[in-house]
Amino acid sequence: MSERTPAITWPADWDTVLDTTIREEGGEWTTKRVQQLYLARYGRGLHRADARRFLSQRAHAGFLRLHERPNSRYYTLASKGATS
Repeated sequence: MSERTPAITWPADWDTVLDTTIREEGGEWTTKRVQQLYLARYGRGLHRADARRFLSQRAHAGFLRLHERPNSRYYTLASKGATS
């Protein structure tokens, strides 16, 4: 019988932490960058799939813009009047 890994419990301030950091630091946000932020902030790891899902949710909410390259994707802060 195999044990299931419990679902991640998001810290209550995680949305605010990520949104604020993205606004302050700007640049390209990848799953690895989100994982590094999570580790630095909370001292524990974050699965890549969870980081990917979180970025995707923020993009669907209009906070981030998705950019795709061959074999990679990243997100940037969505801003009014942006052309790319």
